[in-house]
Amino acid sequence: MRLIRQWTFVLNLTRTWNYSNSLSKWETGCFRMEICAVVMYLGAAEVIRPPAPPDVSVCKGIMSCFSFLFLGVPRHYAKRPFSCWCHRCSRVRGRGLGSQSSGPDLLVSGCTRSNQTAWTEDQFTVTSSAGIRNREKRAADTVARELKRAKPGAWACIQAREVWSTEEEANMRPGHFWICKLGTVPGSMSCVEQKFDLQGSKCKWKEYKGTRYSHGDSALVVEVWLHRVADDTSGLTFQEWDPSAGTDDTSVPVAMLVNSSELRAADFPLAEVRPLHLDAVARAGRRTRGAAVRKLQGVGNSTFVLSVENDNDFRSRCE
Repeated sequence: MRLIRQWTFVLNLTRTWNYSNSLSKWETGCFRMEICAVVMYLGAAEVIRPPAPPDVSVCKGIMSCFSFLFLGVPRHYAKRPFSCWCHRCSRVRGRGLGSQSSGPDLLVSGCTRSNQTAWTEDQFTVTSSAGIRNREKRAADTVARELKRAKPGAWACIQAREVWSTEEEANMRPGHFWICKLGTVPGSMSCVEQKFDLQGSKCKWKEYKGTRYSHGDSALVVEVWLHRVADDTSGLTFQEWDPSAGTDDTSVPVAMLVNSSELRAADFPLAEVRPLHLDAVARAGRRTRGAAVRKLQGVGNSTFVLSVENDNDFRSRCE
């Protein structure tokens, strides 16, 4: 490939070239035009190509897709097999910015292309050893920073390495994560149940209540897990998970502990969305027990909404 340098300028040649007496009508029309651009090519030897950093990988779909969109999320991008430059497609800036989410896809409402195609989100993967070390360092820095913000009652973002059920696959896309509310260790004001110091030990990890922990990791207590609502294809709406739903006596209890090594964010806001009938009950009991009626039995689980900005930020941290 050659690097193209382009300067755009306009030259009016109608006054300079005017040989209408000696040239044909077609030739005269060709001379009466404006030069819009001049393109100069550099040889391959003149093009300076900086070495690729170790945490950059091949762009997936580079040979099969014609359009690529960088979403403003580190290491994340979107691709589609065909290009479209209609008004709606030209205004797409990312997930929730000119597009509608549908799992890993970004749908452009109002696209004028007859065969509409959706943007599909993907991410760069790191394979070299140097890149993996850089990724591990970024994750360690994130954990150290967010662990200071972790406290009982705070929301926490946990990187997901797997899916809980097939229903969760509808919201699977790069940087998948879970959300939980941190609990309190009995007899303390902390959410850290145990810290693991394996320095000098022959074992590199230790199993504690069904979860593996390495040196420097901590076991964080979980009060409640949140599940994504299946009806919201954007994956921004969450609902409190009921541990007793869909289980029987043979089911393995879900761990209410999480390894701090998977912590990606803590103490961030979630907007609570309450049904209209619950709001009416709350207003009716405002003078007496208005705050308590939100937790009435039988009114359903609470629903929460995460902002698009936080969703993009959290996914960039889940590598």
